[in-house]
Amino acid sequence: MRLTLVLLTAAVHWTGTANAAKPTFENQTPVGFAPSDRTTRQDFISGEQISVRVDLNQAATQDYPVFGHFHTLERADQIGPTGTDGMQVDIALVDPAPFGTNDDTTTTTSPIIHMAWIEEVGVAAGRVYSGGATPTYDVKYARSVDGGKTFGAASSISPSSASGSITYFPLTTGTEFSYSTLDLEVDSAGNPRVVYAFISTADRARNRNVYLSYSEDGGGSWKGPVVVNDASTVGNTEGRNTAFPRMAIDDRNNIFITYVRGLTSLVSTSDVMVAKVNRIPDPFAILPVGESGTTGTGGVRIGPDGDRHMGPDLAIGDGDALHAI
Repeated sequence: MRLTLVLLTAAVHWTGTANAAKPTFENQTPVGFAPSDRTTRQDFISGEQISVRVDLNQAATQDYPVFGHFHTLERADQIGPTGTDGMQVDIALVDPAPFGTNDDTTTTTSPIIHMAWIEEVGVAAGRVYSGGATPTYDVKYARSVDGGKTFGAASSISPSSASGSITYFPLTTGTEFSYSTLDLEVDSAGNPRVVYAFISTADRARNRNVYLSYSEDGGGSWKGPVVVNDASTVGNTEGRNTAFPRMAIDDRNNIFITYVRGLTSLVSTSDVMVAKVNRIPDPFAILPVGESGTTGTGGVRIGPDGDRHMGPDLAIGDGDALHAI
């Protein structure tokens, strides 16, 4: 456990009459300090001594002593394992009732913190895509019910990956056109939902899909993943090259997801899509669109075709109006 020294207030106090001038601070001190190597630091191990460096333009005296006042110390806990590749992190904080809502209002008085991140979980040996061993990834989730003092054990929110039937890979190897991202949101019942972008081995087709995983019990267990984009229509190559998902949830707990479709090269055209989640079936599904209610369309395109669109985001306004940028 680590403590971050956010703010240190030190003052030279005058306790009596003295002829000397009042000392002043120098060298951008006071600051956290490591005596072992004489470096400035802000992180300290919980339970160990916190050292502070104070430089004055003259010596402190009985008339001008230096007092240190420590406040706003932040504590940080390591949640993921050491020595693995961790990627994007997202956090959602839910206040307890009566002004907020969570899954355990009878016993919880602190905000509930939901946290999701992408983490390397292993290596797929052999010629997976381009030859050689390829790292595999999961989306991990952990929750704190005491305002961040402690977190529960991290769990995978992609059950198929955990069982070994699907292996996830990041969208980019460092030279491609997109990368794996995620977005975490919590509905009014305190249930977290996560959208994320990965390549999977589900059909060995190297589809770049957007997935939705969701919990119906406040993060205790997870369902999905549900494929958001169109990965089934024959000939729809655009729908199999998606990335950069974002999500918004309105006051009625309707889930809307936007993402970029048609990422095939740096010079290609790409579309911004908006999809609505059908929460009636179990598992959830993407709501069909069009006059015929066509399934598997991955939502609707909100920009003109033939242009290059990037960086979408969603927000909910007054009256549950959906705004997309």
